[in-house]
Amino acid sequence: MPSAILVSDTNVWIDLYHGELLDVVFDLPYRFVTSDFAYKELRRPPGRTLTERGLEIEVFSIEQHGALFELQQEHSNPSLADVSCFLLARENGWPLVTGDKKLRTAGEKEKVQIRGVLWILDELARLELVSAPDLARALQEMLSSNARLPEQECRQRIKKWSPP
Repeated sequence: MPSAILVSDTNVWIDLYHGELLDVVFDLPYRFVTSDFAYKELRRPPGRTLTERGLEIEVFSIEQHGALFELQQEHSNPSLADVSCFLLARENGWPLVTGDKKLRTAGEKEKVQIRGVLWILDELARLELVSAPDLARALQEMLSSNARLPEQECRQRIKKWSPP
């Protein structure tokens, strides 16, 4: 039974898709939610692929739309999908899983707990849901697909997870 709720933006799902980890990520003890704005952005993987596996969609009310536009201006973030995920996390006290630098900075400023796709990989390793060599391969696939992840942290994980 999932123990915590995590808000995820689109770049996380794209990276996990490229790493071929979409099926196993839903075995983690978390409920994954995203905003309706982020859901509409998902093409590869298609949003429906994720909802079939367990991704939940939170729909914003008309009243919340004003807060979204204010937040978009306040943080100079042109993506409505990104700020909608941030607002969803902030309003509910849920961690936000993102690789977006502006959202990370906003999270630090506003005390929103921020995690990234590397944290998800670490969780998959910690819970032994994916073998270390498979995680190294998945991370290399993400990087080959232009994932914007911290280079040094990726190298450390690939070295740690690769067979001797």
